[in-house]
Amino acid sequence: MLLLWALAAASAQPVKINEIQLVGTHNSYHSSISPNELANLRKLNPRAAASLEYRHPSLETQLNDGVRQLEIDVYADTKGGTPARPGSNG
Repeated sequence: MLLLWALAAASAQPVKINEIQLVGTHNSYHSSISPNELANLRKLNPRAAASLEYRHPSLETQLNDGVRQLEIDVYADTKGGTPARPGSNG
């Protein structure tokens, strides 16, 4: 079976980069905002609250479901403890 696949792949026309499509998710690791934070944000900025009121399944679930492009924003926490101080920059 592997040999047949290799032969088929060798005889196929090369695939150009602009011919490839992948399913991807934006902010792939996004989990929902706590209800209290969402309620406070809704009072201050309803549009921003509406745009943040979503969550993605776990990365494992996304990959199992066929997602092949993940966006994971990584931020340096040089002083440590930033997650304990929401809204701080480190």
